[in-house]
Amino acid sequence: MGYTYDFINGTDIYLYQDEEMFRMNSDTALLANFMKIKRNNRVLDIGTNNGALLAVANSFAPSCLIGIDIQEKAVALARYNMEQLNIPHAQILLGDVKDMKMPKVDVVICNPPYFPDHTTSAKNETEALRIARHEIYLSLDTLAKKSWGGT
Repeated sequence: MGYTYDFINGTDIYLYQDEEMFRMNSDTALLANFMKIKRNNRVLDIGTNNGALLAVANSFAPSCLIGIDIQEKAVALARYNMEQLNIPHAQILLGDVKDMKMPKVDVVICNPPYFPDHTTSAKNETEALRIARHEIYLSLDTLAKKSWGGT
């Protein structure tokens, strides 16, 4: 498989997407248009994938952009997209956000996994899509309870 170069609907931002991983869709565009970020805010994107929401967040002139993903391939692609979009101040981190100590942030953005991880749930065919769409590593409940005020 390969990569495509696509725009985020409702913006003039183009970025690369891996054909085998979670791809931007209407959810991405809706979240991008819903974000309320003030100038100089510190922004954390959980499950950043290709960096689409960080790229849009950058248009608000934040002081800091941090993206985290548990998938190495996603982290590499997000870093590449930030480089291509000339967003050098974005930090893209590899790891499980549940186990990481985060600096204090003002805004948390996330397009979370939205299918429970039950054995009876219909699962996506690839591991990358299962991780992105099912609560394998991060449940919505855990996401909501986690403190992002810094530790």
